[in-house]
Amino acid sequence: MNITIVSWDSNLKSEDFFSDKRFKQFHLLRDILELNGHKLYLSDLMPVKDADMCIFFDSLGYGNYKPVFDSIKCGNISKSVYFALEPPVVCQINRAKKIKKWCKYFAKVLCVQKDLDGQYNIEYLTDTIDKFEYNVNLNILSENKKLITSISGNKTSKVKNELYSERKKAYKFFEENIPDEFEFFGTGWDSENFSCYKGKCAVKSETLKNYKFALAYENMYDCNGYITEKCIDVIKAGCVPIYKGAKDIVDYIDPNCIIFADNFANYDDLLSYLKNMTDEEYNKYVECGQNFLRSEKFKFFTPEYYAEVVANSILTSIESKQSLIKTKIIINWIWLVSKFRGAIKLLKRIIIKILS
Repeated sequence: MNITIVSWDSNLKSEDFFSDKRFKQFHLLRDILELNGHKLYLSDLMPVKDADMCIFFDSLGYGNYKPVFDSIKCGNISKSVYFALEPPVVCQINRAKKIKKWCKYFAKVLCVQKDLDGQYNIEYLTDTIDKFEYNVNLNILSENKKLITSISGNKTSKVKNELYSERKKAYKFFEENIPDEFEFFGTGWDSENFSCYKGKCAVKSETLKNYKFALAYENMYDCNGYITEKCIDVIKAGCVPIYKGAKDIVDYIDPNCIIFADNFANYDDLLSYLKNMTDEEYNKYVECGQNFLRSEKFKFFTPEYYAEVVANSILTSIESKQSLIKTKIIINWIWLVSKFRGAIKLLKRIIIKILS
């Protein structure tokens, strides 16, 4: 079976896609599918109309409707898999009600909202994948580090439980109270009047390692299963994350290496806790983080795990679809045989009547 990944970037070509280490999970996915007799392509080499099965990534959420319509026209949409990997604050169309509607069109829908897992043909899948090895010097003395940083884009949303505004609120607080110990980086902040904004971040790990703590706020609050790279990147850089987002993050990451913003009544209490933390307490957070990276739990965020889950979804979809086709063939065959037998009986009665 020929399976095509519908590219989310028109500039992305197969020769780059299958060699760039940022997409390692798809290289592994291709290998698994080939072992099972299937070929994986990018849509620049295998257009939707020529594929047996398609993989869509938030095409509907970002308004890229044409590939979906093409899939409907050529009839392979019922064998295809749809990934809804952004929460509603990023793609409003990824609300639970909408995702449930898509189930009738696609063989499988994978999404980051854990509460939808198991409903209809929906499966949970984290899109947080650790792709790079950070060469971090964990021996940097904490007194040589500034207190707090953050790396994020300046975005807004009117969707309930968005955390963009909370992130900005935190920036304003730290800038007003500890301007010499707080700096943040990212895109889209040039028009904002922040004196602690230090521009874009070239290499995330190289930036984070110079700070004791980093705000790791998700884009959406209280969305179980929606755990992005923010917390992982901070831990890998030998920094301690201050987290706000999915309440079930404790099921995936050791809570002993995270400071939870929700545990404090306000930012004054949080700042007091950070400034009064002893070196021993701080090092314990860092140590727990490094132990987590070496634990079984961390496998959940690896390209290998991602490829395995996606491959299993694709292969089970293929098997169930083939089983359904076989069932339909058998039912149609039985129907034809019964009709044929009925026709023979009727013909016999007619002949007997004529002869008598």
